[in-house]
Amino acid sequence: MDHCEARTQLNRKEALLEDEGFILLTELRPLIPLHPQHIRKLVRRGQFPAPVRIGGRTAFRRREIREWMRQQE
Repeated sequence: MDHCEARTQLNRKEALLEDEGFILLTELRPLIPLHPQHIRKLVRRGQFPAPVRIGGRTAFRRREIREWMRQQE
């Protein structure tokens, strides 16, 4: 995949995160192809946005996920 294709793919993923609010850990899987356990490990290391608990579920702030994705470019 060349840089242009990678950027287009990132733009599509960011579009799914355009609105503010929260996204569940299970909803991140199509956007960030990392296993949930790996995401938790990155959170513990301070390398991924910290989640919040909402009604017993793990969620992330969409804005923080967008920022993290941009930093990964």
